[in-house]
Amino acid sequence: ANDGEDIRTGPSTSIAEALPEALPETQPKAKGKKASKNASKDAKNITAEDEGEVLAELEAEDDVTVDLEAFRSLWLQYVDDGGDPDRTAAGVDKQRIIDVVMDWLGTRYRFGGSDRSGIDCSAFTRMVYSNVAKVDLPRTAASQIGIGSPVSRRGTLQFGDLVFFHTRRHAYVSHVGIYLGDDLFAHASSRYGVTISSLQSTYYSKRLIGVRRITEQDVARLTNGNSKDAEQTDVN
Repeated sequence: ANDGEDIRTGPSTSIAEALPEALPETQPKAKGKKASKNASKDAKNITAEDEGEVLAELEAEDDVTVDLEAFRSLWLQYVDDGGDPDRTAAGVDKQRIIDVVMDWLGTRYRFGGSDRSGIDCSAFTRMVYSNVAKVDLPRTAASQIGIGSPVSRRGTLQFGDLVFFHTRRHAYVSHVGIYLGDDLFAHASSRYGVTISSLQSTYYSKRLIGVRRITEQDVARLTNGNSKDAEQTDVN
């Protein structure tokens, strides 16, 4: 939906240059009752030191700014011009994801929050997929990285992929967002609340540790009411 206009300001490094050629392998996910037990344990033990960005590091290294108004205008123009947003690998209309993201832009960050008064990163990704596909993702970033199919090569990221970051010393997987294409991703940032950031940013490019792709099979397994793992993972 960019149509050639660059809505980012900052270093012009491409995603192929900014990211490692191969993303790190994530730990294999547990199955069945073990997965449910581990997800529940992770959610209960998580603290504000385990998710979100460290503000001092973010302020020092987030050197690419996304013009949110330009992004909004370009997307609306794309839709008005009859552009076909197509669907994600999960079969979800991309426009539905963008609509939810746009509706929540500016919502403040609050660790453990999951509503309009404040929301954290994993609650945001969970809310988006619940709204657009009735999918119950686990409640924490550390648990969400066990969902979907791993994406191991740079340059193969697709709209709707979950992108994971190592932003905290106490937790390897500590931040998550939703990839929107053009090196951009939507997330609940500790600094800006719900926003759109760039993977070309020094801060995010060097902390990206994994990407997972939600497929139609995952949607069928995790649809509201069918998932036993997700319903036990609330932080609150």
